[in-house]
Amino acid sequence: MVRRPSTLVSIFVAFLCLAGSLLAGCSGSRSLRSGGAGCGAAPAASCECPCPAPAADCSPCGPRPVQAKSGEAWCCVWVPPVQGVAQESVCVKPESSRCVYVPPTYGSRIKLVCEAPSRMEERKRPGIYAVQHRDVLVKPARECVRPICCPPGDLAPGEQQCGCLIKEEKPAVWGEECCRVCLEPERLCVEYTPASYKCVEERYQISPGFTQKVCEPAQYETRTRDVCTQPGRWEWRKNDKCVVPVQLEALQLEMVDSNADGSAAGIFRVGAQVRYDVKVTSDTASGAMEGLTVTFQLPAELEFVSGSAANGVTITGAGQSAASSAFSLAGEASLKLFIVAKVKSAPAKELLQVSATVRSGSGVELATESESSTVPNLP
Repeated sequence: MVRRPSTLVSIFVAFLCLAGSLLAGCSGSRSLRSGGAGCGAAPAASCECPCPAPAADCSPCGPRPVQAKSGEAWCCVWVPPVQGVAQESVCVKPESSRCVYVPPTYGSRIKLVCEAPSRMEERKRPGIYAVQHRDVLVKPARECVRPICCPPGDLAPGEQQCGCLIKEEKPAVWGEECCRVCLEPERLCVEYTPASYKCVEERYQISPGFTQKVCEPAQYETRTRDVCTQPGRWEWRKNDKCVVPVQLEALQLEMVDSNADGSAAGIFRVGAQVRYDVKVTSDTASGAMEGLTVTFQLPAELEFVSGSAANGVTITGAGQSAASSAFSLAGEASLKLFIVAKVKSAPAKELLQVSATVRSGSGVELATESESSTVPNLP
């Protein structure tokens, strides 16, 4: 079971409000589009569309800008025509051809030349010897006794002292001995001498001489004349100065896995049931969000079994997907729901990932969270 910090996903959904006067062509715009007023023509007529929501056919730019994003204000703008100068080329001399001999071309380059080839030689390497000094035992240590004259000791009445002896230990006698030691024996060595090279400069032919046909291009004069480079047109244009009221919607999504009875668990085996608890929480400043749904996506190793939620929300699913019924959140509120899935097989990397996604009533993805569960690949 992998724990991750809760992911706070703040989704700002802005509703487009055209709050201004839009220039529209009504019948005049239709005559401009179909009539082809010419490069210098201005819009034939205009009508002021009602605010804030003009009719779809009251704008010469069309019903609405297809590239507009939520929260952006777009205005219908008349772009005047652009006059320019067109250039024309007039041939004053036709093209011609002639034959020309092109001599060969030469170049110099650096060439690597072998001065001496590589060779191998055999030679004897003499052995390496050294003189080693070591200690040698000349006379081992020994014990001996010798007579000694001693005064009478503590004697009892009637006792008599005769000859006395003293015990002595003579240490061992060591000497030094030198001997010749072979450190490396004589051996036959093969000595390799690599080849030697030098760089020389040589001249070579790049291309041979040849005869080619040379064409003389035609000569032209440039003439200019005034033309209309871009006719006038109506177009949608983004207005960044238009202040559009925005309603804040923020959601926090949390998901955790456990045993089927809700008790904590870290590892699940094949054949067991895993429970995934999800908590959807809206921010304090969030506006009312209607028609929210939570969808679950399971890997191939899991199979949906059942699900439940609070506040009368139901969960249905089959196979590797499940979804809740629609619910609403406003302000600081939350909804708890869970699903139970059965482990059919163990994954190759011992990790299963389940994802939960909250979508709005229009199908916009507001928040996504995933949870990984550990299933060991045991025999």
